[in-house]
Amino acid sequence: ILACFPIIGISQCITGDCFNGYGTYTWENGDKYVGEHKDGNSNGYGTYTYSNGDKYVGSWKDDKKHGQGSYIYANGDKYVGEYQNGKIYGLGAYTWVNGDDAGTLYLGEYKDGKRNGQGTMTYPNGDLYVGGYKDDNKSGQGTLIYVNGDKYVGAYKDGNKHGQGTYTWANGDSYVGGWMDGLQHGQGTYNYYDGTIQEGEWKYGDYQEGGKKSSDSQISKEDYIQKYNNRFGK
Repeated sequence: ILACFPIIGISQCITGDCFNGYGTYTWENGDKYVGEHKDGNSNGYGTYTYSNGDKYVGSWKDDKKHGQGSYIYANGDKYVGEYQNGKIYGLGAYTWVNGDDAGTLYLGEYKDGKRNGQGTMTYPNGDLYVGGYKDDNKSGQGTLIYVNGDKYVGAYKDGNKHGQGTYTWANGDSYVGGWMDGLQHGQGTYNYYDGTIQEGEWKYGDYQEGGKKSSDSQISKEDYIQKYNNRFGK
């Protein structure tokens, strides 16, 4: 009787063979799995629909997502790629559909459910980042190409420019030197498009007085800071 008339409110196999075969299994919370089973577990290919609206379609091993699969979130975001032991692991693509990150696309490596390794992030405004990631943040060496023509090549840490790097502006200006927490910091050289070279020290984005210039035309600290602030939009 139970096989013919499933009881609402309990976890059970409602159709097919949920032990060694193809069947549909539902849980008390409203989750549902439709697919292949082996030894009473999800094994092979199947679709898991969550009560919150999320949905996974792909490979399973011993009740865990394992192999190739697609995960569609209730808000429309989507991941397509590899899984290992229930976690996103390997190569994959994640597309953001809603919120502040809507239109962003990541293609690259994952480990333990987070962006780890090499990847490419395309932003909705056209900016493009290619480089390393650690625990979902830009890390190690990377290149960020801005849609306005600016470009940064260098080190990252915790998502920010950090270490040695080169920032080139669309107008031809460039800065080569140290960075900390996304700001110019330490020894650096600022090359103006007109050939003037400004060398010196920066602290948290501010140029420190006492640097040297290569051209005969003198640039005051105030003029330099004004140019720098104009470039960074301060």
